[in-house]
Amino acid sequence: MIPLEQFRSAMRRLTATVSVISVARAGERHGMTATAVTSVSAEPPSLLVCINRRGRLYPMLDGCGRFCVNVLHAQ
Repeated sequence: MIPLEQFRSAMRRLTATVSVISVARAGERHGMTATAVTSVSAEPPSLLVCINRRGRLYPMLDGCGRFCVNVLHAQ
């Protein structure tokens, strides 16, 4: 078993694409940055977005029907 601090140190070096998840609800826009976004399939085009249920954005996303995922460029 790898010691916890070694695991944390390794995970800090793990790079991931940063995405902005946003939703419009009741005429207001809300969003957050996330690295927990991945493709699921090409047919049909599907993404998996992991949002903490205790996060402020979750209640706005839950049941909204549509939301936006923007992938940020490195620059």
